[in-house]
Amino acid sequence: MIIDANLDKSLSYDEILNRVNRDGYYYESWLYENLYEYIINFIKALSGNEDIILLDKDFSKRELEKLGFYAQVEKKKEIVKNGFDDINQLFSSVINSQSKIYIYTSG
Repeated sequence: MIIDANLDKSLSYDEILNRVNRDGYYYESWLYENLYEYIINFIKALSGNEDIILLDKDFSKRELEKLGFYAQVEKKKEIVKNGFDDINQLFSSVINSQSKIYIYTSG
């Protein structure tokens, strides 16, 4: 379970597994508002061996244009639904992922 004590919210392993198995897409780069959606998107990318670009949520449109990311931000990218049987199988795929992770900060 993932818990955010500041927001008094949690995300169960069953919820994560259901979302990953249900959704046939992820966002390669995304300015997130919701931490839980961000986490699920990250897990979907890694479990599908898809590359992902992690962006600070306080990037401006101008900064994203300079980096060449603005056109890509928030575009859905299709992924293969793997149909994981349980959370251990899902996490094993995340641990053994061949995804490339790019991290950009606005600082």
